[in-house]
Amino acid sequence: MRTIGVAGVIAAAILAFGLGFVVSRSWGNKPPPIRTIVCSTIKTMEARNHLTVYKYTGDISVSTRNTKWWVLSGQQYLSTTPDAYYYLEIKDLVFSLDGTSKTVLIKIPPLKLSQIDFHPDRDRRINKGLGTMSPTMVDDMLKDNYETARGLFTQLVTDKPILDQAKGQAKKAITEYFEIPLRAIGGGANDYQVRAYFDETEHTPESSPASSPAPSEANVSSKTRIYCESPTKV
Repeated sequence: MRTIGVAGVIAAAILAFGLGFVVSRSWGNKPPPIRTIVCSTIKTMEARNHLTVYKYTGDISVSTRNTKWWVLSGQQYLSTTPDAYYYLEIKDLVFSLDGTSKTVLIKIPPLKLSQIDFHPDRDRRINKGLGTMSPTMVDDMLKDNYETARGLFTQLVTDKPILDQAKGQAKKAITEYFEIPLRAIGGGANDYQVRAYFDETEHTPESSPASSPAPSEANVSSKTRIYCESPTKV
């Protein structure tokens, strides 16, 4: 399974820029249709299953106590900085063209959360008590601490504030990816704008202003859906 990260978007956008130049040259002095430009850009994404749009690193502190033996009790404090990655399925992007407003509309599917990555090498642990002389007790407390930390971090990265940040980055990455070849080709393509959006019920801080709301599914269906080769999936 191949993925592309936020940093990879930059490299991919440069590739899209080059592709835009090639497409424009292939049409001579006549600018290629917008659909051709968009489909050519989509092809640069086909080799990738996922687009990783956001990485969040947390700072979680937990502790646990083992009192299995009263005399040999132990306590462990753990401070960890796990990572969470948000990604989208490229095959689920939906493209439409509004010729009236000269807008390429890209509906982004719901973001998905990858597995949470812990990095023991950068964690901080403090063990206290006579019980910590037992490696078994230390390992048991560490396992409990990581389980607690995973639960707290999962709740954090699925809350709205962090999700909003991830959605904002997703819209920015997709918009830039498709704007670059349009600007590279120039001519009439420069008159087109790109609007990447989530479902209108998914409000984010970067949502369009009230005077220009994100298009609903009904609105998009009234536009020209862009199909590239396959009539069922973009």
